[in-house]
Amino acid sequence: IIGIMKAMIWPLSADPNDPNEVSSAERFYQFGTGWMLQPIFGAHGDYPEVMKQIVRMRSEIQGFPRSRLPEFSAEQIELIKGSADFLGVNYYKGHLVKNKVADNNEISYLADIGAEWKFGTTAMTFDQR
Repeated sequence: IIGIMKAMIWPLSADPNDPNEVSSAERFYQFGTGWMLQPIFGAHGDYPEVMKQIVRMRSEIQGFPRSRLPEFSAEQIELIKGSADFLGVNYYKGHLVKNKVADNNEISYLADIGAEWKFGTTAMTFDQR
C-alpha cells in the first residue's frame, strides 16, 4: 500500500459576498492543494486548469517561450494518475484569503496565485493601508 500525505490549508474568502474574493480563495486552494493532489487523484491526472492557464498567461507576459509550469506528457499522466492507494491529510486551520493584483513582472509562485492570506479565522482582518 502506497500513500501520500499533504499538509492542507483551507482558504476562507475574506468576503464571501464578493465573487473576486471567492475566486481568490479557490485559486489559493488549487495552487496549494490541487497542484499536488489533482495529478494523482483527479479525473484527468493533470494540474488544475486554472493553475495551467494563469502560469501560461503570466509566463507569456514575462517573455518566456513557454509556460514556467512544466507539462505532463500523456505517458506521465497515465503513470501518475491513481498511483496512490490513500491520502493522508495534515490540517491545522483555515486562512483568510483576499484578492491581490500581482505585478506581471514578478516571477514567483505567490504572484501567480494573485492572493494574499492571513493565518487564522474569519475573525481576523486585513490591513487597509
